[in-house]
Amino acid sequence: MSEQVERAFKGVWIPADAWLCHDLGNCTRKMVLIALAGESDESGVCSVSYDDIAVICSINARSAIRNVKKLEKAGFITKFSPGGNYANVYRLTIANGDAARLEVHV
Repeated sequence: MSEQVERAFKGVWIPADAWLCHDLGNCTRKMVLIALAGESDESGVCSVSYDDIAVICSINARSAIRNVKKLEKAGFITKFSPGGNYANVYRLTIANGDAARLEVHV
């Protein structure tokens, strides 16, 4: 059996398309998009709960829900709800996103 070596956390990988998306309106929304991108597989799909998004982004669950809905409405993600007590499934569609649909208030 190999010995496990403890290593210090050195950061996260952020997909370029999420990082370079500058028209999201606020940093919380960008952090939610980055969190979803970080949890996604090679095809851009992930299954994560609102509570998990909240923990990853250091926000409350209500804020996670609100920002996911805005990202979905603007086309940056597509959400699939399996029903029951299962986490939602998301597909990243960042290239199809339209910041004009975010209704950003300055």
